[in-house]
Amino acid sequence: MKNNLFANWDWIRIIRLGMGLAIIYQGYVEKEWMFAMIGSFFAASALLNVGCCSTNSCSRPTTSRFDEPNTKDITYEEVR
Repeated sequence: MKNNLFANWDWIRIIRLGMGLAIIYQGYVEKEWMFAMIGSFFAASALLNVGCCSTNSCSRPTTSRFDEPNTKDITYEEVR
């Protein structure tokens, strides 16, 4: 759980957290508590890195395809 909170932060997760905090603040200022609860949903989904699906299929993958390079040395032959 702790590993999920502090790892794999990307720009879309930061945007979701910022949007959730902004909605919570606006709901608090306007005394619209339902609006603040919607903001809490966005903020919690960003903090826990889950999407709206219960199977966690909406979240971003934890590994990248760039983590392990799959390249081989290529030898070229000069054609004249």
